[in-house]
Amino acid sequence: SYKQTVFNESKVGRVDIEIDEDDWDDLVENATKEEYKRATVTVNGKKVSDVAIRAKGNSSLTSVANSDSDRYSLKIDFDHYDSSQSLYGLKKLNLNNNYSDSTQMREFVSYEMMEEMGIATPAHSYMYVTINGEDYGLLLGVEQVDETFLASEFESNDGFLFKPDGVGSDLKWISDDLDDYTGVELKTNESNQDQSTFTDMLDAINNGGDLEEYLDVDEMLRYFAVNTALVNLDSYQGQMKHNYYLYEEDGTFSIIPWDYNMSFGGFGVGMGGRGNEG
Repeated sequence: SYKQTVFNESKVGRVDIEIDEDDWDDLVENATKEEYKRATVTVNGKKVSDVAIRAKGNSSLTSVANSDSDRYSLKIDFDHYDSSQSLYGLKKLNLNNNYSDSTQMREFVSYEMMEEMGIATPAHSYMYVTINGEDYGLLLGVEQVDETFLASEFESNDGFLFKPDGVGSDLKWISDDLDDYTGVELKTNESNQDQSTFTDMLDAINNGGDLEEYLDVDEMLRYFAVNTALVNLDSYQGQMKHNYYLYEEDGTFSIIPWDYNMSFGGFGVGMGGRGNEG
């Protein structure tokens, strides 16, 4: 399983990236375009060729781009060019630069706490990264929340995965038309969107209804307990109402944690959007 071979939390892993120098220079110089470049990646001794790599992030990406640094967070997509390719089953790997976190520990500890509370949490571990043999530094490797993650954490990955970030991410009632929630992106099972009970769930939590019919209430209470203790305001509980996923399985919604470099009070009230991951 990739959870053991890629994400070994007891030690620092190793990621060696080989990429054409011109492609790397273009990636760095035009990082905000988030364009994929072809590379060969070796993770803990396992080499995978013809993978895609790009810079990633939200405001952290632009902040690095506007600074003297070129230490971007990176997304590695193992099946971008070949849909049958993976790393021990893992399709995508995020390498987070822990932007604005001098401790390099906020996100790691936050995910550890979520795991301890029984929340479905992306696999994660520290990884030392090199680019063409040159030191790139210590980053946090984080599993992508996608079909692969869902298959490992839930009974199936046939449900509906939503990533809210924009209109509707506050989960306030707008209408019974899912298309009106333009900031709620459906990431899986898109062709069966009309079978989702997303708007029924919103109707229940906004206008009165049986919450337990649509929500895994116990799981959500545990999530919000940890998120509150972490003072994670770059989340649903802050101004931006983002950095979380919802997964609907058999009509019941669970919440999935995401992006914790601003936890432990790192996101100041009134400071605007300083989220990290894309």
